[in-house]
Amino acid sequence: MIRPSRSSIPRRYPGVAMPKRLALVLLLLAAASPAIASKPEGELSWLNAYAGRHYTLRASVNANRFVFLPVVHDLATLELKGELFPLMGPEAIVVRDVDLDLDRAMATFTFTSEHGDKGELVFAAPWNSSETMGQAQVDGLLALVTEEGGVAPFLVNAEANVLHFKGSNHAGGFAVGAEYQDVASAQADGVKLCTACFAPIHLLPDYEKEVALGRRVAVEVRSAYPAVTDDAVQRRVREVGHRVLEHWPLPLRGYQYRFTVVESAEPNASACPGGWIFVHDGLLDLCESDVELEAVLAHEISHVEMRHGLRQLRSAEKAANAGVFASIVVAAATASQGAEGAGVAVAAGMAAVIATTATELALAGYSRDMEMESDAAAVHYLVRTAGEADRRHLARILAKLEYHEGCRGDAWSGDPRVSDHPPNTVRSDFAANAETMFFDEPMTFAFTTDDGGHYELDIVGICHHAYFEPQGQLVYEDQQAYEFGLDEGHYDYSQYGTNRSDTRIFASVRAGAGVQRGMEFKDMDLQMDGAWLKFDNKEDTTLYPNAEVSMVLVRRQKGLVSFNSLVPAQVRHSGQAQEAGKGGKVKKGASDPLR
Repeated sequence: MIRPSRSSIPRRYPGVAMPKRLALVLLLLAAASPAIASKPEGELSWLNAYAGRHYTLRASVNANRFVFLPVVHDLATLELKGELFPLMGPEAIVVRDVDLDLDRAMATFTFTSEHGDKGELVFAAPWNSSETMGQAQVDGLLALVTEEGGVAPFLVNAEANVLHFKGSNHAGGFAVGAEYQDVASAQADGVKLCTACFAPIHLLPDYEKEVALGRRVAVEVRSAYPAVTDDAVQRRVREVGHRVLEHWPLPLRGYQYRFTVVESAEPNASACPGGWIFVHDGLLDLCESDVELEAVLAHEISHVEMRHGLRQLRSAEKAANAGVFASIVVAAATASQGAEGAGVAVAAGMAAVIATTATELALAGYSRDMEMESDAAAVHYLVRTAGEADRRHLARILAKLEYHEGCRGDAWSGDPRVSDHPPNTVRSDFAANAETMFFDEPMTFAFTTDDGGHYELDIVGICHHAYFEPQGQLVYEDQQAYEFGLDEGHYDYSQYGTNRSDTRIFASVRAGAGVQRGMEFKDMDLQMDGAWLKFDNKEDTTLYPNAEVSMVLVRRQKGLVSFNSLVPAQVRHSGQAQEAGKGGKVKKGASDPLR
């Protein structure tokens, strides 16, 4: 049903006060509003027909909420409003209500999706045109975003062989070539994609914060180390980096990667949140083959894909919360405008945390557990793409780094007390000896939560490492410290540490259309060798409907576990998936593999 609304002030003038400037606003409306604003309500009764109609919304092309349709010398617009957008897959909806704003020449269709989500389709006539927003314009806009219109939503600029979305504000003014129903068909025909129309969709919580942190780290790295001016060196690293990305065994998150070689004799590399990766030319000199360089870049890329920088920032934010809240109280008590002072305190506090975390990442890198996670991901990449033998390249580069530390007089890297980073001896042993299992076809498990959300877990590989974890200093009879790992027949180390087993499962989760947006996937139970084992997703990945996201599930336990017992038989959700910031129970029923 049409419900006319006669707002006196158009949204385009939010700062105009009433009634002081009413005359000015009405004058502007009379001069600029399209013809729909002056039409009697009876002549717009055709809008009634849209209430109750069913449509299937297409998957979003990008994250832009506006769709455009050329009208004479201007553009009619459709705004997609609601948490449902951007859509990662088709979604059936029904229009529940039609609201008309005559003064602003706008019509709003309120809809409900098949999974209960609500949203709005807001149609607006061209603001600076006398053209009426009629049924043809509404249907034309709907055809670009729904499957019922029968319109091919993509067209090619024949002059440049570039594909555009018809609903963009620049899909015109050129010789039009072929039209396509889907992007994949155009790419198969060798058509390039417009980078504005097909900008990546980032369904990542705190993405802006993560990129801001990465940009800050990148600035610190660049300020300390100038870029190498040899174009051939830069090109080599870029090509190898993009080759790693092209063959990455899990779905990529959509970061824009930039690979840069910097001048520094220090054999090191830095992975900044958001996709900036810096390789010191000192480390490049240690890489005797492109495969060794691939091992290095696979390790650095995994830091970005596993969002290690954001995880460290979140830890720092939690630690700083008490201080920030104290600043808020002080600001609210002393500022002339308490709310404004509190906001300044929050902004200043968070900016300080980002700055401190950026400096720590630039100087000290990532935590011990995160370094081991990235080593495991590099082994996963090397074994899956090039075979078991190629993992030796990661072990070799780590051994060279260990030897280099000794050459410059540093403490032996095999001593676990040196730093929070895992010693390179342990890392090279892991790279050479960790047991791996990878599947040509993923092991797929399906499960459903109590709210009706359907998920599929694809396990693509397992990496297992049994090792001795020292605790404190290793001491012999004469109190001289010995390196661990010597023949246990001569020395008893049981009092100095523990045998441990680390198991990492590389997987991706596909969330169905009915999954509640913002659901956090915290951990998962897997049945192995008859026992249910809990695996932790340290990222607490946020899931979205119709989206797939990669993750690494980790289990650390005391004792030596047989690798042969680690083949998953069933999975079950362990009750830890919940809406961000809220509690929630989920179904714990187990699921057999689909294949």
